[in-house]
Amino acid sequence: MKEVIENFKKLTQIPHCSFDTVKMRDFLSTFSQERGFKTQIDKAGNIHCVKGSPKVCLQSHYDMVCMGNAPKIELFEENGFLRAKNSSLGADNGIGVAIMMQMMKEFDDLECLFTNDEEVGLLGANALEH
Repeated sequence: MKEVIENFKKLTQIPHCSFDTVKMRDFLSTFSQERGFKTQIDKAGNIHCVKGSPKVCLQSHYDMVCMGNAPKIELFEENGFLRAKNSSLGADNGIGVAIMMQMMKEFDDLECLFTNDEEVGLLGANALEH
């Protein structure tokens, strides 16, 4: 679980507000390719990653609702909970992305789909080209 939280913390430092997700898209694409995944990005910015002979596909979206100071996220821990100072945290669905990143490190047969701009009307899922 510690590695998943570290993945999540890394994600919070990459701007990824809805409609402004290019840096996160590039990060996830590079991350995937460095782990041997065949990676395709469609016109909507959805990232499809496949390695080996998967029997399951994990999915999460990589944009976030930005409120307050976001996308500048300043994390702190309080009473065992991770929080953001004066901004949204991006845990929906950042924690899903962080878990998928960990699975990409650990498994050789895996398919992952990171969808884009879900927080603003499921735009990525509705425009999915795969």
